[in-house]
Amino acid sequence: MSQVSVQRMSCARIPTPAGEFQLCLYSAPEGPQQPLALIWGEVSGRSEVLVRIHSECFTGDVLGSLRCDCGEQLRRAIDLISRSDGGVLIYLRQEGRGIGLLDKLRAYNLQDQGYDTVDANLLLGHQADEREYSTAADILRDLEVRSVRLLTNNPDKLRSLRSLGVRVTGRVPLEPSVNHENAGYLYTKQSRLHHWLRLDPPGPGTHGGDGRGSRCNRRAKVLTLCGRALQCRLVSLAGRVGTVGPNGPGSQAGRRKPGAVRRQLPAPCERILRHGGSLPGTLRCKAAAWSAGQRAWRCCAERLV
Repeated sequence: MSQVSVQRMSCARIPTPAGEFQLCLYSAPEGPQQPLALIWGEVSGRSEVLVRIHSECFTGDVLGSLRCDCGEQLRRAIDLISRSDGGVLIYLRQEGRGIGLLDKLRAYNLQDQGYDTVDANLLLGHQADEREYSTAADILRDLEVRSVRLLTNNPDKLRSLRSLGVRVTGRVPLEPSVNHENAGYLYTKQSRLHHWLRLDPPGPGTHGGDGRGSRCNRRAKVLTLCGRALQCRLVSLAGRVGTVGPNGPGSQAGRRKPGAVRRQLPAPCERILRHGGSLPGTLRCKAAAWSAGQRAWRCCAERLV
């Protein structure tokens, strides 16, 4: 058995509407955040224990926010575990897929501007998902759980646990309730984070940066700005016949190679493109206008020279 790096600090009886649990608080070596294990029944030495590994979500777990399905997943997991012979809910302090509450609120503001949950994290300088599960694996080892049935819709969580030596013998889905506030968020989890969900694309009026109406508006803005950029470049060229760049003959701009425009994009745009996303909102429009202008420059300059 692998060495356990967490330490069980204290446990106490916790009566709940679902039944009586034991709540254990752990210390972890990587920081001051203290993970918890909510234990139902006897799990030591047991196989196929029903387990939920839940990352903290203050807005969903405590406030009942409709922007995500976290609070619903937490409550449903507790209910399912209480109906089993024995189970564990591990509560990890990984707010906002690991970015913390401050940047999670900033990401919410970006989502209200039309970005989806993945692009919002990337624009703030984070990865799409920064959570890690080594602490959860150590807690399961400390509890001497031999194998688990995992309550999750997340394939990355399942793969991560197996890579950490946890024997996962099955998966139990947690189907979400969809509303107009979380439809875009849930669809992004399905389409970009590859969660095991079966959802249709959200329609106009939904939040989370994935509504069809917002995409149409962004396309219109892109086309408008591309047209303006093209006009500006052609007007500029009319006064510079014979030049090969906006700064005169032989300028650096005139010698740009194909792909140079992509390298000129801001770092947040690069992160989005690397993750297979698009550039919504203002950044996407600026990038498209810049690309169109550069292409117009190269095309017209080649003809005029």
